[in-house]
Amino acid sequence: MDLTVSNLKSTMSATADTRPSAQELQKAGEGFESMFLGILLKGGRAGLPGDELTGSAAVSSSLEMLDTQLAKDAAGRACLGIAAAVVRQFSGGGVAS
Repeated sequence: MDLTVSNLKSTMSATADTRPSAQELQKAGEGFESMFLGILLKGGRAGLPGDELTGSAAVSSSLEMLDTQLAKDAAGRACLGIAAAVVRQFSGGGVAS
């Protein structure tokens, strides 16, 4: 592919004109909400006291996978409003309130 300035400008203008679909925005919003919930779960688990029986790397890895799955499952169903705010913000529906 030839990367000249004119090609780059035409590519940028073509991508700037396309808007994501409502389904893509919803998926992105739920992904952002999932990421937020994952960070929240990870922070909460970090605050727990350590345990010698469950302090191994395998258990820690399993708990991280559990937190990730819980965050994915809860995204969009937790009614936090993060996904809806992302959709409103990027769909041109005004400022998220």
